[in-house]
Amino acid sequence: MNRRPQYYIEAETLRANSAQWDAYNSYGHTVVLAGPGSGKTKVLVTKVARMLHEDVHAPRGIACVTFSNECARELERRFTALGLTNQENLFIGTVHTFCLQHIIIPYARLAGLAIPTPIAVAKSNDRRAALGEALASIGRKQNPENFLDDFKSMRRLYLGPERENNRLSEDDIRIIQAYEEALRRRGLIDFDDMIILGLQLIDRHVWVRNLLFSRFPILVIDEYQDLGVALHLIVERLCFEAGMRLFAVGDWDQSIYGFMGAQPDLLEQLSNRPDVKRIQLSLNYRCSTKIVEASQVALAEPRNYRTPENAEEGVIHFYQLGSNAIEQARGICAQIIPEVLQYRLGRKLGDIAILYPNVKYGDAMAQAATAAGYAYTRLDPRSTYRKTRLTRWIEQCAIWCSGGWKIAQPRLNGLMYKWMGWNTRINSHTQQVTLQRQLSTFLWNHRDPEEKLTDWLNDLIFRCLRPMFQRQPELAEDRDALVQLFNACKPEKPFANFTVGQFASQYGAPDHLNLITLHSAKGCEFDSVIMMGIDKGVLPNWRIKSVEGKQEARRLFYVGITRAKHDIHLICCDGGTNQQGYQTGPSELIIELFEKLEK
Repeated sequence: MNRRPQYYIEAETLRANSAQWDAYNSYGHTVVLAGPGSGKTKVLVTKVARMLHEDVHAPRGIACVTFSNECARELERRFTALGLTNQENLFIGTVHTFCLQHIIIPYARLAGLAIPTPIAVAKSNDRRAALGEALASIGRKQNPENFLDDFKSMRRLYLGPERENNRLSEDDIRIIQAYEEALRRRGLIDFDDMIILGLQLIDRHVWVRNLLFSRFPILVIDEYQDLGVALHLIVERLCFEAGMRLFAVGDWDQSIYGFMGAQPDLLEQLSNRPDVKRIQLSLNYRCSTKIVEASQVALAEPRNYRTPENAEEGVIHFYQLGSNAIEQARGICAQIIPEVLQYRLGRKLGDIAILYPNVKYGDAMAQAATAAGYAYTRLDPRSTYRKTRLTRWIEQCAIWCSGGWKIAQPRLNGLMYKWMGWNTRINSHTQQVTLQRQLSTFLWNHRDPEEKLTDWLNDLIFRCLRPMFQRQPELAEDRDALVQLFNACKPEKPFANFTVGQFASQYGAPDHLNLITLHSAKGCEFDSVIMMGIDKGVLPNWRIKSVEGKQEARRLFYVGITRAKHDIHLICCDGGTNQQGYQTGPSELIIELFEKLEK
């Protein structure tokens, strides 16, 4: 008796929602506009599963591209549930990884592109040094450290020498080109190069576009609103010229990365094309009715988002606590967290997220949580180590070694698949078997949650990771993240006395509070959200003057609100003067929300 594929079962649950069912059954170029909690990821993965089974035949496949490693991790988790993660004809990853692995590495040398071989990715110090040389080359006497943020914004608007850059001055372009030359002299490219070089190859060479179409007849893009002009141009070339079929999902109301080059109007342009089917998902299955109402007030624009008839009403509370981040954090630990834990039977710390606008509030919250005895997992630039695709994989290896092997969570073949995916320079079958044995031997010999983390990491690095980094210089950023993690295990550092089991909880544990910046929270959901720092001059930042900048701050506030399923607790200062001498108090955003909800 033949069992139906798992995606058949998942697909049946989409029938009750006509828009989801329409997206699942669509053919041709399709853009799904999906609000928070609308089931867009479920639709995407079920749709991809169907297309893999019905529309493409191996070795041809599907490229599923998204913005961040965290988004890619969530997609991998969902695909694993459908038994699809380890399929060789399914690519799941960031746009940077896609450009590097499937455009630059295979085609750059064939196209005569002047980049270093083998490809090596610049580290932070390399980028700063190259920028210093670039500034000096045009006679600008400026500390590169002070210019770095502005340069990052400029760089993300640059589309290469062959395209007009109307949003950049000639001086800006000269600095960028001098910076690129300085990197090349060092034999390096950077992450922005991956997109620019990928676009150049696709722009210049029809044969590159045709080869990509031969490999991936279908291109799936998640979080389209975050991906910027360069990817939009790549999509136009690959889908509307080379013939790839496009299935894109996005929400311009969740476009919060303007500082990284994101332009939400590109999603609108795409969805308005006459050769694209546009589908709107408006039903919010995640949030309670009050939270959906609050989210639309936050945007200050009408939306047709609604909840199912049986949705809970939900809870929204407003608090004014002290005059600074430290006092807010102490109040959260002393008053709000104990109350929130009592809201629902069986609620744990892991059901709660503390969201904040910047790392200053994160530092205050971490200090207060430690003093109050609350364990926490922190996801922001000040976390103990960077959450990259490699460090997330190491966390999963620790989970497997801490008992996950008994219940196949995570699956060993999933860990192995990612491991082999990084070792792209190993081609012979004998070498591939050796690599697989290295990892499986390490994991099998370290099935002890009480083992000291330092010893466990040392052996993983010696047996597996150090040889990989020597073979794969393009993994420089992942190597830096590993060094950061290893340094955290040194005496008097946060993980000095950690066991493997304790480290495994960094992947997310039911007894750990979640401390997350608003920007890092997108794509997450929690039973309860406590949002702090909704203060005057903070959200929106007092430096923001433009209409678009203020609208993006509204979208950031909206993203924070819609992370909550049941209850949300919004916290601002009660007035006074902060350490910098500025008058504090509630942000205009929280004042507006309070006034409209209390009417």
